[in-house]
Amino acid sequence: MDADALDRVLRLLTVHGVFARHADGYAHTPASRLLRGDAVPTMRPYARMAGLPLWWNSLAALERSVRSGRPALEIVDTVAILRAVRRAAPAEATLLVVEAIVPDGPVDARTATLDVIMLMLTGGRERTPDELRVLLARAGFGLERVLDTPGPVRIAEARPSG
Repeated sequence: MDADALDRVLRLLTVHGVFARHADGYAHTPASRLLRGDAVPTMRPYARMAGLPLWWNSLAALERSVRSGRPALEIVDTVAILRAVRRAAPAEATLLVVEAIVPDGPVDARTATLDVIMLMLTGGRERTPDELRVLLARAGFGLERVLDTPGPVRIAEARPSG
């Protein structure tokens, strides 16, 4: 390990609040503690995922994703999956969709990030309640309500329609 190169990287991370610099070296901050595997909550799996070649290759292709928009294949696949669930579900079933449903008002930074990650990695998207309502209707479900949670995900409750 090159000490000078490591110091330069740690200096950059200090500027962004990930570490704190002291006379005798660097120290953890609340942000860096989130990267520990034993932290609760932890962002370690997310940080590790962000370092994967799939992630970086997808970032390199982000411009193409932005230019092409939402591929129709993603919607067709999603509707096909939901239709299969509908066929297997009894009439009194409740479908719970747990995802980062985009709110009508201000958007949480985590939700906005997840939406671009979906675009980048799969060509998919996080949906608004209205978009989810239309998608569920195409598959034979009616959206009943969307429940907030303490985190970036929300829970959509749907029931078979017709």
